[in-house]
Amino acid sequence: MKKRYRFLFFAIGVAGIALLIYKARPERAQWQELLKPEISLLMLGLLLLWAVIYALHTGVYRLILAPEEKRIGFWQLYKICVTGFALNSVTPAGLVGGEPYRIMELKRYYSAEKAVSSTLTFTLLYVMGHVLLWVTGVVVYLCFGCPGKVVETVLLCVAGGVLALVGALVLFGRRKGFAVSTLRLLTRVPLVRRWATRLLETNGTHYEEIDAGFVAFRREGARFWKGLALEYLSRLLEGAEYWIILRYLGAPVNPLDGILVMSTASLLGNILFVIPMQAGTREGGMALALRWVRVNPGTGLMAGLIYRVRDLACIVIGVFCLLIDRELLKKNAKGAAAKGQTP
Repeated sequence: MKKRYRFLFFAIGVAGIALLIYKARPERAQWQELLKPEISLLMLGLLLLWAVIYALHTGVYRLILAPEEKRIGFWQLYKICVTGFALNSVTPAGLVGGEPYRIMELKRYYSAEKAVSSTLTFTLLYVMGHVLLWVTGVVVYLCFGCPGKVVETVLLCVAGGVLALVGALVLFGRRKGFAVSTLRLLTRVPLVRRWATRLLETNGTHYEEIDAGFVAFRREGARFWKGLALEYLSRLLEGAEYWIILRYLGAPVNPLDGILVMSTASLLGNILFVIPMQAGTREGGMALALRWVRVNPGTGLMAGLIYRVRDLACIVIGVFCLLIDRELLKKNAKGAAAKGQTP
């Protein structure tokens, strides 16, 4: 990637981080709790957990790029994944930042067509991981005896049924993709007809590329299911993060509670996807799910604060990784090798 584009993405990331910190209104939060010495170990543990989660995402990317994955090293692809997610977090509507960055970086190693198709396929598989998590959350909710109100139960069951249907159509539809066909179906629905028509007219080619890339990878069989399993595992680990935070705060929760909280927060946050970093929407979903598992609001507020600080730390790391260039890494490696050979 050219330096001017690299610094453009960096500027977008820094501006997004500044906006998120301003919107957080730190003077109103219980920041003094974060100054306790023992919380530094918690933060370190959460960052290590996310290092594993990013490694799983990188593994999925390598599966999609195979059999040409050797053109790019694991750690370079890892950096691209981390930075891409950071840019997605600080830009409205999500994918307007991270996906173009990933494509531009991968074009250094592959053809433009390969960079685009692999990135779009990864994005769709990433979304499928979310769908599986949301369906799992609904199943957990039902297994808990539907602890929410009647309206909440009905809405959640309807959402779970729709998501399960969409997931089944995507996973088991071999001949065609689903992006274009879904948009064409939505053009017949009164409330979203204009929106779907405009989206299909302006980005029809984009969604056709998504369908083509995903169908090609779907036909790979074992590699596809392995990639989907890695994405699903990464979502379960995200649920484990909520469980770890709540246990640290003394809440009597189990890992399934963490999955329910994570899936609900994620679902509500992604419904309102135009908000950067899902600010406020994720907390609303978390508060709703915490009521279901009988965690008091004060604990929930602190859990949300810890989650946001960890999330912000990952974003800062990802954005500043933009400054680490491949050529710089090579020069440092050569310099170290030269010093080692000096008598």
